[in-house]
Amino acid sequence: VKPDFAEVWLARAELNLDLRSLDAAETDFRTVTRLKGWEAEAWWGLARVAKARRNRPEEAECMVRYKSAVRRRDRRMAEDRDHGIEVPSAYEPGLPLALSQP
Repeated sequence: VKPDFAEVWLARAELNLDLRSLDAAETDFRTVTRLKGWEAEAWWGLARVAKARRNRPEEAECMVRYKSAVRRRDRRMAEDRDHGIEVPSAYEPGLPLALSQP
């Protein structure tokens, strides 16, 4: 329903990784690399897919991209914090989605 709902893509990718459905896991993790703010999780997943395939060069490349994505995210979060910007999660207690739960 929501193609940019990264958590769902990541959950399915993790399930496929656990089931050793590596092609399906890779497809979902690659989709997440294009979703802003979720690149680090996607590259971490792709590194684990490459490791499961014993593809060391690809695993190393994914780890470089993972570390770069983490650094970018950390810088962005620090800049937001310094400017008093807070981006709440839809799942935080007290927000509308949480209030609609029984």
